Amino acid sequence: MAEAIVLSIIENITSTIVVTAWTKISSLKSPLSEVHSRLEHIKSIFSVMSGSLKDIDEMKDYNHAVAAWRKQVIDVAYEVEDIVDEYSYLTRERHRKDFKGLFYNVIHILRDAITWYRAANHLQNIETMLNNLTNMKNQFGIFPSKRMTIGDNSSNNNGKIRRFAESSHFMLENDIIGIEENRNVIENWLVDNETSQYVIAVWGMAGVGKTTLATNVYNRQKKNCRFCSFAWISVTQTCNINALLRNIILDLYEGKMEAIPQSFNTNDYRHLVQILQGFLHQKRYLIVLDDIWSTEVWTYLKNAFPDCKLGSRIIITTRVYDVAINAACKSHIIELEPLQKDEAQRLFCRMVFGEGAIKYPHDLEELTQKFLHKCEGLPLAIVCIGRLLSVKDKDMILWKRIYDGLNIGSTDLRNVYNIFRISFNDLPVYLKSCLLYCSIFPEGHKIQTKKLIRLWVAEGFVQKQGSKSLEEVAEEYLNELTHRCMFQIHRITVHGTISRYNIHDLIRDFLLTKSREDNFCEMYLGGELSGDIQRLAISKSASDLRLETSHHLRSIVVFDPKASFSNLTLQNSFSSFRLLKV
Repeated sequence: MAEAIVLSIIENITSTIVVTAWTKISSLKSPLSEVHSRLEHIKSIFSVMSGSLKDIDEMKDYNHAVAAWRKQVIDVAYEVEDIVDEYSYLTRERHRKDFKGLFYNVIHILRDAITWYRAANHLQNIETMLNNLTNMKNQFGIFPSKRMTIGDNSSNNNGKIRRFAESSHFMLENDIIGIEENRNVIENWLVDNETSQYVIAVWGMAGVGKTTLATNVYNRQKKNCRFCSFAWISVTQTCNINALLRNIILDLYEGKMEAIPQSFNTNDYRHLVQILQGFLHQKRYLIVLDDIWSTEVWTYLKNAFPDCKLGSRIIITTRVYDVAINAACKSHIIELEPLQKDEAQRLFCRMVFGEGAIKYPHDLEELTQKFLHKCEGLPLAIVCIGRLLSVKDKDMILWKRIYDGLNIGSTDLRNVYNIFRISFNDLPVYLKSCLLYCSIFPEGHKIQTKKLIRLWVAEGFVQKQGSKSLEEVAEEYLNELTHRCMFQIHRITVHGTISRYNIHDLIRDFLLTKSREDNFCEMYLGGELSGDIQRLAISKSASDLRLETSHHLRSIVVFDPKASFSNLTLQNSFSSFRLLKV
């Protein structure tokens, strides 16, 4: 997210000051020239820093020194954004005034000159801070991470491609409940009369059980021997295509106990494809590619699988709808959804009280329902919490203490946090701010499509694309987030349009944690606010709210129409926020 914040600042610098102020205040060449050059220098520093910030955001863990460096960069970025918006505001104010004579005009030119000189001095201090942060970076060992590539001789890439035997499955096959229908559908496709090779795609949000379903189907097929060759490969975000092909070859040859070709270690993509095609020729095979993140990866892999008209099948799992629809026809896509209430309860009871348990003690009924509500049918979350409670005393006070301490940042939900973190990091930069902004909505809130689009546009999150309106672009953003399983459709109108969305509680908890880390958004729960807060959501009475110290505040969104504010708060605080957008 730090990368998205900095890139947003870069865009703001370019569009607001360089374009608007430079073209409109030609009478202030000298101070404005200095502001212009300093902003260009700051923009170039941020451009370099954004790469390091991207690498940090993709790390699973990083030390306190790196965390402190990252936070300082974000704080400076917010400070630059304040300067840009402040002086953009002053510029607009000057041009809104009518011409009122020479004396009036001279007074305002002098006032603006002082304003721009102050801006230049402030930016000079920021340049110094950024240069110091740049010099400090190397001592923290921040190195670039490897993204998807076609070829790389580094042996480390092989370790990044998790094979089936080595992969970490948080849900075991014994944890399965409610998949029988989908499993039967897939197994019928595997043995139908269609001789042409085709792809079956299992699509759904993180933690919904895609890998567990594919694992169950794969293992059952290996037992009944309907296919001649099998391979299971887990595709990571940071995958190397050639290393991935080598692992598929290795899995296939080991499965048949055949000698691996001597040219196996080549880094030639075409040659690896030829080895795979040669092995699979005239064989009926089943390949599982677990967790594909991009259509680009599939484009490279599909060339390796020949269609010998023997009924071969490829199963892929993905969190991204575009991958599913690109690889498989619509009729062979299964969308996994969270468990129904009774299925979730059965899984919870099994995990907590043991095999065969379908009921829970009466005194734990209320807390059980609270835990289930928190999980919202997400199997991985139910399994994580269920395993935790299974080794604890079945005591109401203890369970309440566990529930009260349960949030997405707790160690008890670390596995869930990690899968959401991976999904979030995979988002394009322009979607990260849009999604993180949704942490302002209260738990269980049904988000109105039109309202969300207007908020995104007002916040400046939506980028202009050709002749499309900003609202049209924002709607595309919303569709993309839905296809990536970050939103759930709540209501569709009679005309077929989506009028309301909702966000899974655990995803919302994750977004809240990320927002607080970067001072991006805050939900008001009473008490004193941080002075660094950028956006504030209010869903309860705020009669004691004081905003005098929240100098960076840009948005205030109130969800409770009955929420009360003191007149003093409104008059003395709201009126002083010239940078308030929403």
